Amino acid sequence: MAEMRNVICVVIDGLQPAFLGAYGNTWIATPALDRLASESFVCDTALADTLDLARIYRGFWHGLPAIWPDAEPADSPSLIDRAAQAGWHTALLTDDRQVAELPAAANFSQRTLLAVDDPSRPGPSRPGPSRPGASQPAAEVDETAAVRFMAEASRLLNEVRQPFFLWMHTRGLFGPWDAPYALRAQYADEEDPPPPAWLTPDWRELGADLDPDELLGLMHAYAGQVSLWDECLGTWLEQFRSHPAARNTLVVFLSPRGYPLGEHRQVGRIVPDLYGESVQLAWWWRFPDGLGAPARTPALVLPADLSPTISEWLDWPVAARPTGGHSLLPLARWEQFAVREAAVLTTGPDQWALRTPAWHLVASGAGDAQSVELYAKPGDRYEVNDVFIRAPEIAAGLAQELQRARSTATAELSGLEPALVTVVD
Repeated sequence: MAEMRNVICVVIDGLQPAFLGAYGNTWIATPALDRLASESFVCDTALADTLDLARIYRGFWHGLPAIWPDAEPADSPSLIDRAAQAGWHTALLTDDRQVAELPAAANFSQRTLLAVDDPSRPGPSRPGPSRPGASQPAAEVDETAAVRFMAEASRLLNEVRQPFFLWMHTRGLFGPWDAPYALRAQYADEEDPPPPAWLTPDWRELGADLDPDELLGLMHAYAGQVSLWDECLGTWLEQFRSHPAARNTLVVFLSPRGYPLGEHRQVGRIVPDLYGESVQLAWWWRFPDGLGAPARTPALVLPADLSPTISEWLDWPVAARPTGGHSLLPLARWEQFAVREAAVLTTGPDQWALRTPAWHLVASGAGDAQSVELYAKPGDRYEVNDVFIRAPEIAAGLAQELQRARSTATAELSGLEPALVTVVD
């Protein structure tokens, strides 16, 4: 390799792309993230192929799709193992105990688990305070969990030696919503009701009698938390850009899962589903030489693609055996325009989906109780209009392909009928 190269992965859980300017949002201020995206190669159709965080990380670190059997092949060292073996200093920073306790996480040469008040996820009637005894948002930005996390990230950047591989994962929007109240109130118009002042919303299913003002307040509170993370990340990015290592460091920014905000009648994640608000990911690559920037790709991208992409960029041999993960560098170089025809998503034995460039099929339940929904892509980004009745032949064809994938436990479907992959104007 001609020069020393470093990698930093910044992972913010629960961040919905729909709330970011890089994905078309116009009412929430995210200047730091927008600037980072403008310097990056952006994935427009990055998807979580499961909502189980451990399986998502198996994809990130081992290049294995969610549909594959649980066992990790003995000949498949994790991305962290490969970095350590190649002489990179590896460091993990997280405020999520589940990530810190993943088997592969034990192989980081340096691990930092920030203290958390309650490692369990919030649920109905179980709010999660950010500070002992707290029941309200922070009075100042400096008192928030986001500031504490990014301050530790700054310390880590100052102390780490090159070459390094830094993985920074925060609970993000699944953690406390402790942004100062003014950050959420700024998004409410004069005629809107005041946003709620709770610290963490209840996870719950929404009834048919839902008050729209309640949902609006929830969105304003979420937006305030997004603005907080943008501000904190912006401060860290300014430090990074002035760091000597910036000229040869790849920064990967992504969200491993979204956060439902009532789009399909649930807040948080009470019932696992495979709709866009949960599976659509923010994901972009800031290469130090500007590779692929400021362009974007509509290709179907999965967590399993991260490991082979980083490995190729670092000139490490990419495993020859088909794992379902693909390097995305050919996309950034415009050598090809897709890495797969379809993506198989699953979050439990009875929750499956098949996504192609043109369609999103969601199958829930089993046997006679199974329900099937069909959505046209990319226009219906967040599954608003079920067109199953209007295109039953498409649904049947996709269901057959999904069954083929399930019966063979393969994520690599190919040779699909043109009608199943061709976008209809």
